[in-house]
Amino acid sequence: MSNRESQIERERRWVVKKFDPLFLGRATEVQQIVQGYFDVLEDQSFRVRIIDDERAIVNLKTGTGEVRKEEEESASLRLARIMLSATSFRVEKTRHVIDGWELDVFKGPLAGIVILEYEAHGDEPIPPLPSWIHDAIDVTDSLTNLHLARMAKEISGDVNEHVSRYLEPRLPKIVLTGGPCSGKSTLMREVIEKYGDRVHCVPEVASILIAQVGILPSATDEKHNARFQQILYRVQRSFEEAAELQAMKDGKQAIVLDRGTVDAVAYLHGEDNLKRQAHFTIATGLSVRAELNRYAQVICLAPPTRDVFETHRTNNPARSETYEQAVELGRRSHAAWHVTGYPEWNYVHFKQVDGKTWVAKRDAAFKILDFYIDR
Repeated sequence: MSNRESQIERERRWVVKKFDPLFLGRATEVQQIVQGYFDVLEDQSFRVRIIDDERAIVNLKTGTGEVRKEEEESASLRLARIMLSATSFRVEKTRHVIDGWELDVFKGPLAGIVILEYEAHGDEPIPPLPSWIHDAIDVTDSLTNLHLARMAKEISGDVNEHVSRYLEPRLPKIVLTGGPCSGKSTLMREVIEKYGDRVHCVPEVASILIAQVGILPSATDEKHNARFQQILYRVQRSFEEAAELQAMKDGKQAIVLDRGTVDAVAYLHGEDNLKRQAHFTIATGLSVRAELNRYAQVICLAPPTRDVFETHRTNNPARSETYEQAVELGRRSHAAWHVTGYPEWNYVHFKQVDGKTWVAKRDAAFKILDFYIDR
């Protein structure tokens, strides 16, 4: 086996929502990749990769975010296949190398997800996004390949149903919730700007499943919806587990989530909140009250005005609601996090945030977050 000397890697990554597929024809290299992931101690991750079913590489990365130390070594195909068979965290993808950018189009359970990466060498600056990328979200610090491998496992159903495998919370988990276009995504960006490396932010799992993977709930098929909720719950818990591990390694003070598991209640059938919560319990096998206790704080953003809603609704391709439906979903989201006979949780851990302007709403949310995050 030949060894590649360890080096410092600087890499940024984006979830691509929209790009010009004609540029795939400009790729100087196209690779078929299958890779598996293994958890290791501290801030290290270990991966095995097979490329074009012809060569294999094992890789050890140390660190998180943009800057990491990387060590690679070639391996025999036989050894790589044995290693892949020893992990259930696997992904398959086609990689297109275009002008130094690596565009990964995922297959299998993750079909529909596209990730763009750029690896800089030495003091080379990371360039702005190329013109053929029309819409993308920077996920360098929030979405790793291990997250995606865990998601693939959850979606495929290759998962232990016993939730005792999940870690108990050790850092405060703070949920941002609210109806469509209430400002969650904007607030998440401003949370990152204000608190920086003191928080670990987790993107909305449902939007990834719907917009990127193409797994959709049904308005009429209750059996399908139950399956969707099971997948959504497991993927959400898996993301939270991975975030917990990473945040602890990185010395973060809190985890901020764009929605939590209980938000699913708002989207279940039934006009009555108690019935929707009962459907959640049937689908997941867990009570809403038990889920509430996993979160330190829920910040619920009030619905926007009609003008704001119409302006921003096109930002999220997973959203197709009318303004009236958005207001109703905002009401349902508020109700979902409340359990009859549990007033102390509702009073202490749930806060509705309103304001005549966005700045007022944002600052009210910051005041709540300041309690958990040192300035």
